[in-house]
Amino acid sequence: MLSLEQIEVLEDVLVERAEEILCHMNSQGTIDRFLKIAGLSSLFEEEAKETDNQDPSGYIVVIGASMISANAIKGICKTMGISPERLKLYLDYEKAQKLNYRSMYCNSRYALVLFGPIGHSARDKGDYSSIITAIEGENGYPPVIRLGTNELKVTKTGFKKALADAIERGYIIQDRKSA
Repeated sequence: MLSLEQIEVLEDVLVERAEEILCHMNSQGTIDRFLKIAGLSSLFEEEAKETDNQDPSGYIVVIGASMISANAIKGICKTMGISPERLKLYLDYEKAQKLNYRSMYCNSRYALVLFGPIGHSARDKGDYSSIITAIEGENGYPPVIRLGTNELKVTKTGFKKALADAIERGYIIQDRKSA
């Protein structure tokens, strides 16, 4: 439990950074949980139903240098009941740098973006420090999951965990039951 002084400090920080915090929670798909905890879950229910344009059966984009092959990624998807045809893979530095990220903006065909390690100076990042923070910070992009724990890394375990998390959050759906 926080002290009164700690609550006051927290309140000041929250007021100062409210927009940034809310945008981040929204882009990460955690805003619903926050609204529920705050007792505000009914505030935007009707609007959310009308404006949610991400198709959970849409494309899953994997971007960044990978420690596993494209075939291994496709195999993991198959075992989890996700068609490999839904994947868009950009697994090397050059492809990630040249990718037209704006093509995913307000495009319901994209369900999820999974990021591994990429360079900071990618196309379409604008004033953001990296394309990952740009996509996370802008409404209209699909949800983003960063692959890896302490650093960005595309591994079999991390990829499986990210897909399971995305299914649980409702970002993506399975095409069929897993094998």
